[in-house]
Amino acid sequence: MLAKYLRSEDIIFSLRDKNKLKIIEGILNHLYENGRITDLKDAIRVVKNREKIRSTGLENGIAIPHGKSVKIESMVIGIARLDNPVDFQAIDNQLCNHVIVILAKKEEGGPVHLAALQQIAKSFMIPGHKERLDNAKTPEDYYNILLEEQNA
Repeated sequence: MLAKYLRSEDIIFSLRDKNKLKIIEGILNHLYENGRITDLKDAIRVVKNREKIRSTGLENGIAIPHGKSVKIESMVIGIARLDNPVDFQAIDNQLCNHVIVILAKKEEGGPVHLAALQQIAKSFMIPGHKERLDNAKTPEDYYNILLEEQNA
């Protein structure tokens, strides 16, 4: 499922911000620059508004900010692996170094984007998975590891 919405070009290792909202903006800006979304302001607004309702920091260093927009053609996923973890008010109080932004098309929103959220969260529960992603040398390696786990 993830391969339909994520490309290796959508994964970045270069974000250096220390603020969760700036990290979200950086990922969405990357998607915008790569032509994956056409309305950057709307994307930032919907994801930030969702983040204000409740933080999307999960466990084990992962955050999955997400939102639904009427201004995209199809769901898109962008990922940042951070060298310096950021506080996403995770439920385990750990800092997050894997930030996965999901922007879903409002009309298809619920089932599709919830399935993606669930699939990603489950993959990080697999023993050794996060460590493999932490050690990926390139975004392409990260992408391949993520898809390997999805297809296992």
